[in-house]
Amino acid sequence: MGESMDDFLILESEHTTISQAHGIRLPGYLIVEPKFECTQISDMAPDQAADFMHCLSLAEALVQALTAPERIYVLKFGEQKPQIHFHVVPRTKELAIAYTAEVPDEEPYNGAKLVDWIWQRQAAFAHTDEQLRDVVQRAREILAEDQTDNS
Repeated sequence: MGESMDDFLILESEHTTISQAHGIRLPGYLIVEPKFECTQISDMAPDQAADFMHCLSLAEALVQALTAPERIYVLKFGEQKPQIHFHVVPRTKELAIAYTAEVPDEEPYNGAKLVDWIWQRQAAFAHTDEQLRDVVQRAREILAEDQTDNS
């Protein structure tokens, strides 16, 4: 079965979505984006901005819980897709080892170069739709547990 956008949707709030990245086949690589047209945070109404930042914070916590990375990169570019969206990227120890096996870099790593390497090599990671959907399901469960704990 092929992937659909709903397969990768983790959370939909009033103004924002958090999803496993569709095009980057790295488990825990999340995308946070508003549900409305927007190219800058400063264009958001206060309630939209508050919701968006809350979801960005949730996404970072999810990446930590799902992948236990050494670092989490949060990136906004808007080059290919002007609609505002943030990439929340886990940089695990295993990923750093694979990266430095191919790219001459050392700690502290060049995060922008490392993310570009992920984009160039992501097909080589060979994570299946099923593995990515499993990460999405685990993320949904973590959020549900957090809601239960806070009730």
